[in-house]
Amino acid sequence: MPIRRNIENGECQPNQEHTPPSALLTPDSSPSSSIASYEKPDLYTIDPGNPTNTENGNTHNPLLLLKSPSNKPSRKKKGRTKKRRVVSTHRNSLSPKQKPKTSTRQKKNNNNNNVQGQTSVTDYFPVRRSNRQTKKFLEWKRYQDIESAVLNRTEDGLKVVDFNGKGRGVIATRSFKKGEFVVEYAGDLISYPAAKDRERIYALDPGFGCYMYYFVYNSKNYCVDATDESGRLGRLINHSRSGNCRTKLIGIKGRPYLILVASRNINNGEELLYDYGDRSKASIAAHPWLRD
Repeated sequence: MPIRRNIENGECQPNQEHTPPSALLTPDSSPSSSIASYEKPDLYTIDPGNPTNTENGNTHNPLLLLKSPSNKPSRKKKGRTKKRRVVSTHRNSLSPKQKPKTSTRQKKNNNNNNVQGQTSVTDYFPVRRSNRQTKKFLEWKRYQDIESAVLNRTEDGLKVVDFNGKGRGVIATRSFKKGEFVVEYAGDLISYPAAKDRERIYALDPGFGCYMYYFVYNSKNYCVDATDESGRLGRLINHSRSGNCRTKLIGIKGRPYLILVASRNINNGEELLYDYGDRSKASIAAHPWLRD
């Protein structure tokens, strides 16, 4: 008994009516037409209550063509298959060229939003600012102090004292730190030829002492002549090869000044001494204390 698929339930049920083989052919009984009709049948609408079809005036049972789902396995394509590249759409996995560009205004807004929602250590603890000063700043400040002392003729912490055997000298009435300004060697700033002329004149009178200091500044020879009694204390500091002061040149507004600074820490009441630097035989013969 042939079976018939119930379209509504998807089940196979036995067909109660036996259809003869001749009913499968069209009214045209010619073999060619029958084969043609069998190979290319028309699709009719099936009514379960009325098995006959009356389309075009033909009264015969149609050929029921039902397509069942194919269970054939899918065939793989021949040849080499290309591997598909899986591209992640996550922003962090993209290369710099693939990342969408954000405007400067949008970046600022994002930064502001991030900053507003974050807290820092300074929100809970006060900021400790360092009081350290750079070396360049300290040198500049020291120069400013020296410049002010020179222009104001500062001679604080000094006292004139008479010493037996060598005359007047200067002692410290306070302590000085190493490198600190002590006093200016004040006098007349003259050129080298003018200093030599004065030196010949001073040599004629044995009462004149040695108060001329020669130096070179900006490739030029100068001399500070402190022979005249001016009341400045720098000219009264005595000589010693192992002194506690040293001379130093500074320029203020393009003019050289000769000053004395502490070569070591100086205690209160200590005599101030520095090396005159004159080692000539004539000077030592005229002033034997230059050997000390």
